[in-house]
Amino acid sequence: MDLVVETADRIYYQSDHLELSSSVARMEHYPVHRHPLQFQLEVVLHGETECGIGRQRFTVPQHCFSVINPDVEHYNVTRRWKHAAFIIFPRQIVDETAWQMYRLLSRPVAFSDVVAPCSTDLTAVMHVLFHEAAHPDRPGWLLLVDSALIQLSVVLLRSLSGNHTARAAATCNTRAAQVQIARAVDCIHSEAFYRQYHCSPSAYRRATNH
Repeated sequence: MDLVVETADRIYYQSDHLELSSSVARMEHYPVHRHPLQFQLEVVLHGETECGIGRQRFTVPQHCFSVINPDVEHYNVTRRWKHAAFIIFPRQIVDETAWQMYRLLSRPVAFSDVVAPCSTDLTAVMHVLFHEAAHPDRPGWLLLVDSALIQLSVVLLRSLSGNHTARAAATCNTRAAQVQIARAVDCIHSEAFYRQYHCSPSAYRRATNH
């Protein structure tokens, strides 16, 4: 599915916590800035741009995206032209989604990948976000935007490396261990109960019809 966003500089939606916008730039140098407590996602629909973080520069070609972690100083350079879609959204959504997916104990989430190709899943979520933001007269449009942001977080957590990735497999093992520990504790409590009342488990079940 191709993402269709109006070819113009336009802010589709803007609040204290969320911004959906599109940008057409030619020979642009956007100065160093940062987004406190917010991720920045830029999807290049046409053309090409560069993203700078410190002394590193990352080329973001057509049909690719870049992700900037919250509070990270960065800048953009467009040497020819680009048409891009931007989403600036709260880190809390990603952190809470990571908790639901991996039960991470160390937060907040930080991605180590900066540039990646767009997937069909990402394109589908972006389509919902911009389509709904373009029609704020529709009942429930903001609910769909909120839902799509959670889906966006899932897509990013699945597809990008970061401080969450290395713990995913370990977390699964931790869950299994926690289940075993809980069962062991139940058994200990049961045995202590039976000893307290001086009866065997089978005798207790017969006496109580359990």
